[in-house]
Amino acid sequence: MKKKILSLMLMVSLAASLAACGQDRGKNSNSTDLSKTETEASSGQTGEEETTLVYGSADYTRINPAMDEHGEINLLLFNGLTAHDADDNIVPGLAEKWEYDAETCTYTFHIRDGIQWHDGEKFTADDVKFTIEAIMDPENGSENAPNYEDVEEITVIDDSTVSFRLSEPNVAFLEYMTMAILPKHLLEGENMQESDFFRAPVGTGPYKLESWDEGQSIVLTKNENYYLVHQRLTRSFSKLYRMIMHRQCSWNPANWIWRCLTRKMHRISKKKTVLPATI
Repeated sequence: MKKKILSLMLMVSLAASLAACGQDRGKNSNSTDLSKTETEASSGQTGEEETTLVYGSADYTRINPAMDEHGEINLLLFNGLTAHDADDNIVPGLAEKWEYDAETCTYTFHIRDGIQWHDGEKFTADDVKFTIEAIMDPENGSENAPNYEDVEEITVIDDSTVSFRLSEPNVAFLEYMTMAILPKHLLEGENMQESDFFRAPVGTGPYKLESWDEGQSIVLTKNENYYLVHQRLTRSFSKLYRMIMHRQCSWNPANWIWRCLTRKMHRISKKKTVLPATI
């Protein structure tokens, strides 16, 4: 454990040193934005919560959690019916509870009241059915499709209730239901690989998209209507996270350090319950 902590400290120190060396190179184009975000983090205006995150977007060409297997930013913008707690256990997410009928291999999920998409539209069971069926459709070419091969039927019972009948028991199914749910009202009839939605995503998560400067940064702002209002990124974690991501945007030679450090920070975040579904 001590070795891991020492390794992380060395990486942070090296990343800071490299970023400092490249600070002058990116001064004209990035100093204003960095100063602004650092000021926001240190001011008392937001209390213990951050209202804005700047996410390095050099590796992102789209945000499509249903089709792409990986993408850390998905957890800031979207939610699944289930989630993970700080110890990586499955806990309620968009669904407040569920039942399992062993005789029919059927899971029935009950969705929380009052959940809204970032555009203000109501979240319903139809969105759940639409998302999982889109993933299962072979024409869409989703990387996540194998997780749902044993789903035989999805039934919308009412706006707040949806059931999944499986062909056989699947102990991993609740894990698979951490999958980000997408809005049917914005994606129905769209190309699930090429829709413009995936450059301007609308989710139910704790943050929503404000702007996207391709190859540079993705700016997220706090979702004031988030259904779990008490669960936010911690102030100190988000400040460090944002600053390192901004450095990555302004100086590409540090990319490899950024990727390694990000993975370690994500693992650290699991110890803090910083998100309803931890990274």
